Amino acid sequence: MNPLILGTLLGSVFGLIIIVTKIPRKVEHKRRAMLAAFTSRAAIGFLIAAVSLGTPFWLTGLIVGLLVSIPHGIIAREYHIISAGGIGGAVIGLLLGLWT
Repeated sequence: MNPLILGTLLGSVFGLIIIVTKIPRKVEHKRRAMLAAFTSRAAIGFLIAAVSLGTPFWLTGLIVGLLVSIPHGIIAREYHIISAGGIGGAVIGLLLGLWT
């Protein structure tokens, strides 16, 4: 499978997982927050597949996940968003490395 498609699919699954965790929480502008979370997580998957840092895929995933998540975490003042992005990115990178 094309790495870009696989990365985007894995990122979309990651985005759906994040959305499910947001459902029970009280969040202002919930629909907008969920859409932002989904698109940023799908972008993480796409970017991991598109970027070549010369590092193992899991490390590329960690770096991309952190960089994409830092602005969201700062704006929302919810710093667990940053760690979730890093961990999710590393997992996506690991899976991409194994499956491509």
